[in-house]
Amino acid sequence: MQNATQQKAFGSAADAGGQRSDTMMVIHIEPNSQKTLIVSFPRDLWVSIPGMGMGKINGAFNVGPNKVIEMLKADFNISINHFVEVDFQSFQGFVNAIGRVPVYFRIRPATSRPACTRSVAAS
Repeated sequence: MQNATQQKAFGSAADAGGQRSDTMMVIHIEPNSQKTLIVSFPRDLWVSIPGMGMGKINGAFNVGPNKVIEMLKADFNISINHFVEVDFQSFQGFVNAIGRVPVYFRIRPATSRPACTRSVAAS
């Protein structure tokens, strides 16, 4: 923002309050078959939030984990056994603990390197 008038018109992060999520992911792990399924829910997904009516999935997240779990069960018939909230700092810790995260591309990336797999390392 370039001046006080613009700042007043747009407000600040403190004015917004609450919490937001860029994406929510549900991970289902089948230990016996050694398979994992990950489903990503975009933050602007329109859902029915129990006790609140229709709204963006972020509205449930703003209330808290129990509301997210309740909404996932009501809207998608997904039972949640464990809840983990990961921010950028803890994600960096996960990547550092693992050592790298391979990223696979179906189509070769537009780079001069011929490989179609990249590893991302946090620092």
